[in-house]
Amino acid sequence: MNKDYSKSYTQILEIIKHLPEEEYQMIPKSEIEFFENNKDVNYSYSFNPAISFKEQDISRETCSLIILLFKNFFANDIEKQKIDNILEKNEEKYQEELRKKYDPEDIFHKKISSVAQDLQTSGNLVPISTNNKWYQKIFLFFKKILNHNVND
Repeated sequence: MNKDYSKSYTQILEIIKHLPEEEYQMIPKSEIEFFENNKDVNYSYSFNPAISFKEQDISRETCSLIILLFKNFFANDIEKQKIDNILEKNEEKYQEELRKKYDPEDIFHKKISSVAQDLQTSGNLVPISTNNKWYQKIFLFFKKILNHNVND
């Protein structure tokens, strides 16, 4: 997944401009240059220090960048450990959601059940039952054909 972070770089540059000078200086110039070189020059962002951070219009990517900047350049060892623990828990939750969403057994079961129900409600000749064995389904198929031909 290759996202375009250029707007986030624009946002982060605007946000860090409001840091006190001594804190701004703690961020390596190479980091700031990277943001400057990769920002979206057509995007304008305004950070208002008078309102709370939660009320600001900040993207998720920018929030991630803020966390990384804090962890890498401002946090002490205890704070770094807490951030790592939170990020690890978030990753575990994310992976669990992916497993639930994309579990191959569950995907195919849902898909087969969905297709079977669609076919049954559409009035096809053969009702599909997921409980029957393959030879029972064939038998039902021929039985339905024979009953259909006899009634005509």
